[in-house]
Amino acid sequence: MKLRQIIILLILVFVVSYENFPQRDTKEIFYFDAIVFKSELESDTVSGRLDAFIMIPAQSLEFIKTSNFFTSEFSIIITISDTLGKQLVKEVIQDRMSFEDYNIAQGSTGSFRPYQRSFHLPAGNYNVKIILIDNNNNKEYSKSRSISVLDFNQYKFSLSGIMLLSSIEEKNGRYIITPHISDNVAQLKDGFFIFFETYSDKLKDTTDFVYEFINSKNSIVFQSPRISRVTQKTTQNYIKITKPPDLSAGTYIIQLIALKYAPNLPFTSKDYLGVAQRTLKFMPTLGGMIMTDINQAIRQLRYIADQRDINYINSAGTLEEKLERFEQFWEKLDPSPNTERNEAFEEYYARINYANSNFRSYNEGWLTDKGMVYVIFGQPLNIERYPSMYGDNRVYEKWIYRNNREFIFADNTGFGDFRLVRPITVTEKYVYGN
Repeated sequence: MKLRQIIILLILVFVVSYENFPQRDTKEIFYFDAIVFKSELESDTVSGRLDAFIMIPAQSLEFIKTSNFFTSEFSIIITISDTLGKQLVKEVIQDRMSFEDYNIAQGSTGSFRPYQRSFHLPAGNYNVKIILIDNNNNKEYSKSRSISVLDFNQYKFSLSGIMLLSSIEEKNGRYIITPHISDNVAQLKDGFFIFFETYSDKLKDTTDFVYEFINSKNSIVFQSPRISRVTQKTTQNYIKITKPPDLSAGTYIIQLIALKYAPNLPFTSKDYLGVAQRTLKFMPTLGGMIMTDINQAIRQLRYIADQRDINYINSAGTLEEKLERFEQFWEKLDPSPNTERNEAFEEYYARINYANSNFRSYNEGWLTDKGMVYVIFGQPLNIERYPSMYGDNRVYEKWIYRNNREFIFADNTGFGDFRLVRPITVTEKYVYGN
């Protein structure tokens, strides 16, 4: 077998299937991770153990008051299918959360429910899908990952999948790990750890490891120096990862390469012992929402911020400083600063997204006159449409708000390009709760 084919077979592909979010903010409803290890079962038909990690935040669910408690009932469905779509595994978890304090249900203490399930699988390629059903409102959410299980016993040296950890603590000679059940590591300011296992036919050896960051264009944007570790038959390994300098926000592949021991020497693919990969994201977040384009989010502050506030945020020297100033701006407007959520932030960008989806014309929806009024004032109480209002054969729309406030728009072109004609200008800014 050619070396290139061997290297390809050694790769444990661990890729998230995710939406391509077009310059908007996305709320993480729940978190899911899946890592493949060598199975400890002695079986001719089983090669790997798939560990699935799921975390459900309380604030993602709807709670209904029953007696003195606020309760959410939900279902989790775990399925594993082969490449032909044949379902091999299905597990259903029925659970509930109950709190006496409604603020806790809304995320004031960061409450969540974690789950871990293990499945032993033969070598092959699989799709793992997690479905969360909120039984109180019948809403359904899903996430999936494509994973590969090696025939580990076929190789003299191999790697497990890569698990992300937010921290490792040594206590009484034992390590206590905290899994980071998300691909997004942007909020881990002090860096993070990767955890993986190595499997070797040698009782004891020294192995070098190198990790690389690969961007969406399949270019290596960062490569670490060699890191030496003593490996045995089965070895658990931890490596501390710090964010590479000048790494822009986006989605990457972190590639871990095991090499023959040769400190400080350059290497080629001939030196590879094994390779493992997984998806990694550096996406700024605020209130649990992913900011896919921080510069766009800053431009969209025009209906809530003064120009001097926007200029101050944009004058930051680095992306991290810009994000920090952006967060500080929203912290001042948070109606519930003691909770994890920032309702003003969520409502404002929900309106931006609605405007983009419903009022796009010759410009982005949030930049149209309808979009401006909607973002500042929200959904009107009533909308009236007239084929003609002033005898000019233009289509008009009247938006009516509380206290009989009205906004009149005219379609000047006949192609849905509605412009504000009364009042001529709007000077107010968005205010949460109005």
